[in-house]
Amino acid sequence: MKRILEVDSPQSSVDSKSTEETVTKKHRLDDAGWQENLNLCIRTLERFGKIPKIINTPDGKEIDIRWLYEWLRGQKMLLKRNTIQPHRKEPIEKIFRDYPKLLVAVRRDRQNLKEETLQYYREHKKFPPSKTEDKTLHDMSSWYNHTRTKFNSDELPQNEAQDFRQFLIEIEKIRYSDWEEYYPKLLEHIQIHKKMPGISDPCLGSWVNRICNHMIFCEPYLEENRHKYQEIRRLQNEFSKRRDLKEINAESDIN
Repeated sequence: MKRILEVDSPQSSVDSKSTEETVTKKHRLDDAGWQENLNLCIRTLERFGKIPKIINTPDGKEIDIRWLYEWLRGQKMLLKRNTIQPHRKEPIEKIFRDYPKLLVAVRRDRQNLKEETLQYYREHKKFPPSKTEDKTLHDMSSWYNHTRTKFNSDELPQNEAQDFRQFLIEIEKIRYSDWEEYYPKLLEHIQIHKKMPGISDPCLGSWVNRICNHMIFCEPYLEENRHKYQEIRRLQNEFSKRRDLKEINAESDIN
């Protein structure tokens, strides 16, 4: 099997009889490359009835072919926009006539991952780890990171973007749900130590990081949380450990 995608960066090609890696770089697939992807898609559907995430080679190695679904989904989007090349239209339409539940199954899978990730965040107050041997956690993490990247770069279809935005709002509600408990403790900590808690602090440090981690979150979507976010940012700026503690103590004495 060979992997050829319409992308801007180099991609790997995988042959079903070996794991030899080759590199291809294309902005658009020519007809030969497109036909190669189509043939692979048809053979995969004939064998599995769907596009699986992983297939096993005869020598026992696993090959990730989720890229194939992404290619097929891209063809479906071109059909909907009526921008697919005329000679490519009928073969793609035939795939979805022959396998009408194909996208439905993937949407259900995406919905399951979203709900499982949300439940994990409720229980652990953090997202699933990306480096784990637990396949379920790995899939959840991959779904979140992949979708978040596309969401931030406005690459998601409108309905998926709206759905993911609602997911982020639900996460935001969880992040701020214990404000009444932790905010007074944070003020008490600052009053005693004249600095913000470190991220290694499993209680206050983790809570502050959930509120203001710019690597993960942006400003709140909900109006009710915006002043809370700004307050934590103010405290971070004022009592950051990077500031000179003598300066902070001096200011405290003056006040």
